[in-house]
Amino acid sequence: MDTVNHLGDILGLWAHPDDETFCCGGLAALASSNGQRVGCITATRGEAGVYHPEKWSKEKIGQIRTLELSAAQSILGINEHYWLDFADGGCAQVSDEKALTKIRAIVKEFRPNTIVTFAPIGLTGHGDHRAVSRWATLVARQVDFRVRVLYAVVSEDAYKRHLRDMDKELNIFFDVDEPDLYASDECYLALRLSKDLRRQKGKALRAMPSQTLDMLENFSIDQVCQAFGDEYFVLSGNEHRL
Repeated sequence: MDTVNHLGDILGLWAHPDDETFCCGGLAALASSNGQRVGCITATRGEAGVYHPEKWSKEKIGQIRTLELSAAQSILGINEHYWLDFADGGCAQVSDEKALTKIRAIVKEFRPNTIVTFAPIGLTGHGDHRAVSRWATLVARQVDFRVRVLYAVVSEDAYKRHLRDMDKELNIFFDVDEPDLYASDECYLALRLSKDLRRQKGKALRAMPSQTLDMLENFSIDQVCQAFGDEYFVLSGNEHRL
């Protein structure tokens, strides 16, 4: 419990529905169980994420992912949510001024102690991920109260044991050959989720079948929970190693 209490109220800033669950679902659940406020900003509805059009059509996928996100957040205890409603795949084309005007208003209303987002490389290299990382970093400098920014990064151990094989099978890291990997002692916060938290996170991932079906058909839920059972975060400005 004490490992996350010091983060205070937490606000995530993510690009697509499911980013929050994969990257910080355990952190969100743990903080929420402590009584901390946990909120989330999602930049897009994820309308470009069509993997099985015979099940989830291109025309309806944005609506489907909206409902999936609501279900996952209920499981994780994320009780406050905000949409930016930018186009999926188009965040890099949104001006910083336009994005920050929206985000700044939300941040001033929520007044988080901690913002959680992607590292500048965007984890998978996705342009939307890179954009929201930049916006989170910038907005923290623009508000009149102190807020730390934590970047979600990949555990070196989890990658070698699980995620590398998943990436070979499903290309989960998309635009990068290998993500930046971190040991626990390089991180501001290195969470090894308990069995109960892993199950809770797994339940949230199962609530998003339009995005997790292939993963859950190729790997058991226990394997998925182990693969995403480490949640590592570095403090903004400390993501570069000497």
